[in-house]
Amino acid sequence: LAVGTVTFALGLLRLGFTDATMSPPVMKGFQNAVAIELMFSQMAALFGVSAVNHAASAHPKGWQSAWFVLHHLKEANLCSVLLGSCTIVALLSSKKLKAYMRWPLLPDTVIILAAVTGIAAVGEFSARYSLPLLGDTPIPRGLPTPGFPSHVADKDGNMLAWTVVYGQALANAVIIVLIGFVGVVAVSKRMSQRHQYTCSANRELVALGLTNLVSSYFGAMPTFVSMARSELADSAGAGTQIFGLVAAGLSLVAAFWLTPALALLPKCAVSALVIVAATGLFEVKHAVFLVTTRAWADLALLVFTFAATVTLGVETGVLLALMASLLQLVRRAASPHVSVMGRVGDSEQFADISEN
Repeated sequence: LAVGTVTFALGLLRLGFTDATMSPPVMKGFQNAVAIELMFSQMAALFGVSAVNHAASAHPKGWQSAWFVLHHLKEANLCSVLLGSCTIVALLSSKKLKAYMRWPLLPDTVIILAAVTGIAAVGEFSARYSLPLLGDTPIPRGLPTPGFPSHVADKDGNMLAWTVVYGQALANAVIIVLIGFVGVVAVSKRMSQRHQYTCSANRELVALGLTNLVSSYFGAMPTFVSMARSELADSAGAGTQIFGLVAAGLSLVAAFWLTPALALLPKCAVSALVIVAATGLFEVKHAVFLVTTRAWADLALLVFTFAATVTLGVETGVLLALMASLLQLVRRAASPHVSVMGRVGDSEQFADISEN
């Protein structure tokens, strides 16, 4: 609720112009780092390592999860590794073959996941090879009961009025909105450049604010954007808001009637789907462009954003990247480029005297 209030207010105040401070190097570095983070975070499920536990952090970063898996390869589930690897190959192959198919809108991803689920169910891989399934964790059916509780427990277990908790959450909500907004800008700019259309940051803020206000009534977590799901939707041919309506409708159908089928889906197949979607986020053209044009300051900002996001996590990386981008903006504003023009010979043309 607090996140929705802050986001909606920023949109009404038309503060979306702040996306101009997020330079392309920051966006590209963040985008590539998120791709790495997504892949690393799926390693445990892909290899069938049952527990990723770190004493230092209750929520390990992507590279910490990958490091844990490397140190526990002996515990990897061979069936999970093989099935997940085959799923990755099938998904990547289908993306390549789709360009030559007579039915480009064929739901190849759904077909592949259904086939993997059927193979695992018929072969009884869970019972015979201890293959981890989504159903190993209970999947609740239906939707939660809408409404606001009169009292909410804080981190110490004390029951407080929800208005008190709401006031305390506003400060953290600002940080959440800032981090979420960076992700929204990264995805919207990427998709608008790819498909040649314009996007409004203010409209995005208003829409996301309303979404979070409504979803808070159902006890949902703050909602912004998913780079992996956006890339997956784009690869599936999504082009309008109708895709969102269809996805929401299918989600409702799945929540009420398809939970028994989803329980049979292997976790390694889901990890394979996320990994394949993350590969579409990689983009090195901008880094190559910065090298060829010798824009070393921008290249350093890109590398800094990438390294900070991968090593310190998305939240810290975004904040550090924004600080670096703002400092670069202030430096350029404080020391603008000045050219002294002079006449070229006896002609009517003028040019920079430092270059002539």
